[in-house]
Amino acid sequence: MFNAEFWVAVAFVIFVFGIQKRVRQMVGAALDEQSARIRGEIDEAQKLREEAQALLAQYQRQQEEAVAEAKAIVNQAREEADRQLRVAAEALEESIRRREQQVRDRIARIEEMAIDEVRAATVSMALGAAEKVIISHLTPKRADNIVDAAIADLENKLH
Repeated sequence: MFNAEFWVAVAFVIFVFGIQKRVRQMVGAALDEQSARIRGEIDEAQKLREEAQALLAQYQRQQEEAVAEAKAIVNQAREEADRQLRVAAEALEESIRRREQQVRDRIARIEEMAIDEVRAATVSMALGAAEKVIISHLTPKRADNIVDAAIADLENKLH
């Protein structure tokens, strides 16, 4: 009834069932190991992705800060340039006012000098004319009387 083929088949089935548990454990362990390795790689990739995103966010913040700082520097430079321009314009206006005043003062001095020269020339001409008139109309007796009167008047003027 049970021949050798039957017993080989039974032994094979028992062997397969016996090995199946071990094979299943080995395959399960291999799959678990591979799953753990893949999970580790996924975790590592996730960690790397998070680090990359953090670095990207940091670089974006730094870029935004740099742009803001550059804008602030440009605005400050514009304000400084405007301020220096206003200061230079005020200094130029003040310099022009001073130069105008110097020119007015110089013109006034030149006018005064010209007036003084004209007065001096007028006085000189008047004295010259008076001297000629006096010399032509003055007699020696009359000259003595004028000198005596001047000497007498001199004492009154000195005291």
